[in-house]
Amino acid sequence: MELLPQSEHPLVIRTDFGNQPAWETICELIRAPVHEGSYEFHAYVEFLEDTGFGDLTEEGLLARVAGDYNHTFLFVVDRIATQRPEFPCDGPVQSARPDFPRDSVSNSGY
Repeated sequence: MELLPQSEHPLVIRTDFGNQPAWETICELIRAPVHEGSYEFHAYVEFLEDTGFGDLTEEGLLARVAGDYNHTFLFVVDRIATQRPEFPCDGPVQSARPDFPRDSVSNSGY
């Protein structure tokens, strides 16, 4: 079983490979800076586009989190995210690791 790779920043994992334009749009939206007053914020994440993780459930992805994964969350771009116009990505997704908070499962709304 292939484990998630180590990364400098938390992962945004593509699990649906049926809609390339939606994936590209989601990546653009996540990369786009957010302006708040005179401040500019960026999402410091890395995108993982590996068909080996295609169609995995949350449980399937969590089983592939290495014990030494150096982040406390990850985001999932699944079929729901690529088919709906608001692109609702799952994340942050929690890990089976004891130090990975259980309440980190939510809908990011990207």
